[in-house]
Formats: sequence, C-alpha cells, structure tokens
Amino acid sequence: MPTIHRRFDGTHARGARGQGLQRGLSGRSKYQHLPIHNGRLSIRRRTYSVKFVPTDAIRIFRYARLYNKIGLQALKVRCNFELLNEEHDAEGKLVLYARHKYWLSPNQHESPRQVTTKGERALWCFEQCREIIAVMSPVLALFFHGRLVYLDEVWAAPNELPTVVAFFDVQANYTPQSMSGYHTMPRVTAGSKIWSHHRAGVVLDPTAPQFQKKQGHSRWATYRDEETKPLLPAFYSNFGDSYLSYHVKPSVQETTKLCVWLQIEAMIRTVNKAVCVAVKGVGGSAKLWDMGNVQFRRATKKIVAAVKKDLVVLQLEFDQAWLYTGCYNPAEAQRYLERLVRSRMSEEHLLVMAMMWKVMGY
Repeated sequence: MPTIHRRFDGTHARGARGQGLQRGLSGRSKYQHLPIHNGRLSIRRRTYSVKFVPTDAIRIFRYARLYNKIGLQALKVRCNFELLNEEHDAEGKLVLYARHKYWLSPNQHESPRQVTTKGERALWCFEQCREIIAVMSPVLALFFHGRLVYLDEVWAAPNELPTVVAFFDVQANYTPQSMSGYHTMPRVTAGSKIWSHHRAGVVLDPTAPQFQKKQGHSRWATYRDEETKPLLPAFYSNFGDSYLSYHVKPSVQETTKLCVWLQIEAMIRTVNKAVCVAVKGVGGSAKLWDMGNVQFRRATKKIVAAVKKDLVVLQLEFDQAWLYTGCYNPAEAQRYLERLVRSRMSEEHLLVMAMMWKVMGY
C-alpha cells in the first residue's frame, strides 16, 4: 500500500474546513476511505452557494437612488427656463439668472453662457419639491406596492436657503425670487403606520441640488438633526397629498394654469408607462425587489435609460406646443397639450395609477 503523505504541517488543515489531518495519523486511520492519487491524500473541498437576500433597509436605499435618478430626468423636462448666467454674492448664495426659454429670440441663444452643470440642476430643482413629488408619487407606489412599507410626506425648514433665482421677463427686467421656508420630501418607513410620526424612516430628496447638494437620501432622524432648524416644527402629511394638490384640473379660462396642469399630467402618464414597461423588462416587480446589488444596478441603468428616452420625445412635444404656437396663441398651445395628454394614455399608466390609489387607501 502506498504511503500517505500529509499535505499540511499544522495541527489542523485549514483548507479542509478545520477537519484536516492531525499529526501522527497513519495510513490506516479514519481517512483510509479517502481516495489516494500518486501517493497523496486527496480531500475534496466543498463549495457553498449562498444567495444574497437584501434587507429592508438596503431595498429602501436602492429604490431611493432609482427614484432620484428618474426624478432628475423629469425635472429637466419640466423646467421651462434657460440658465443664462450664475454667480455667488457676498453672502455666498448662488444667484442664477434665468429666462423663459420659449421667450428667447434666435440670436439670444447664440450668446455665450457662463453656466455649470451644478447651476443648471439647481435651476431645474428650484421650488419644485412638491411638483416632482406629484409626478413621482405613482412611481413610488409602484416600487412599494404590496410591501410592508409605510409612505408619507414630511415638511421641514432647511438650515440654509443658498439659492436665489432671478427670473427675466420679456423686457429683460428681472425679479429676484428666493426659496420658500419649508422643504417637502417623501418618506419611506419599513413597518406599519405606528412609526409614521416617530424619528424612523428614510427621506428621499430629489430636489437637493437647489441647496447646492447632490441628490440623496438619508435617515429622517439624521436629516432632522443636521439639515433642518430644530426650533421650527416638522409637519407630516399623508402619501399622495402633493399629487392631490395638482390633481384638480383648472378651469378653461385659466389658460396659463391649465397649460401647466397639462404638462404635469403628460409627464405623469409618460413616466408611469416608461417605468412600468422597463420594470417588466427586467423581470417584474417581484424579481426587482429580490435582486442582488449588482443586478439591481444593471436594472437601474435600463430603467433610467428607458425613462430618459421617452422624456426626450416629450420635451420635443413641449417645444412644439410653446415655441411654435404658445408664444403667439396660448389657446392653441392649450389645445395642442390637450391632444398630447390624450395620446399619452396607456394601460400601463392606468395600472400604476390603480396601485397609487390603493396605497393611498382609496
């Protein structure tokens, strides 16, 4: 019988999960049944396949990033202003000089602009916190429909208001407009409604660039302590309140308000369909919920790319409504937008809206 050569010098074999050969064992040991090849003892190593199961906190953070990425694309399309210049005043506030992009003449587009990506995103997000929540509420309901998650909205006073926007009018005069004193964000809390008014949950901040910060999400307790004024109270409202504030259609006589409402409605229908189709394309809501981190990042890129593609087409429709008709005949722009809203109706939109109404308790 060939001699068994021990392959390990220690008192135990780490490669065999702690159950290796001990010193002094002879060939006629309990390892005698193991196969011997070329005079050496061959120990098969077991491999273990462990499936990654994300926790509720990880899921909320991942969906928060996806929510913010989609929201940024929607904010870009919704902004009807063009940034002409930006600067910082003596107090360090960011001053943005903007003008309605559909009121500009062709030669004014050719003038050089001293703008940055940071300034443009601040303009997109300026005073849009409630409006983007209205646009994105159905998407948030789609992400968390059927999960043990509580959704609501929080209002808090930021520590600083660092952005001042100067909106130009047709005669090249401008009126500075500062930010409001309260900031609205959606909040996602894992668990039941009993924790809704406590310091639990995660707040999603898609309009953070207006505060010269990156889009992000953070725990509500941390955000409350570090980013808001502690002496001013925070307020809480039910999920969907921001959407309901824009849900009431203005009268036909209010042409400007009605055109804004039509733009928001067209965005809601476009985003709902794009996200719903993209989620089905990556395997559905259930598969997206249980994906690993790498898979979820890939799915995020596909979903955001699909939404961006549809929103680019919608932006061209808005340009058509305002640039070629609305400047001269607002009533014609209104009729164009009404036709656009009707064309954006789809089964996917109705499905997502049904989910949102169910999450809202209707």
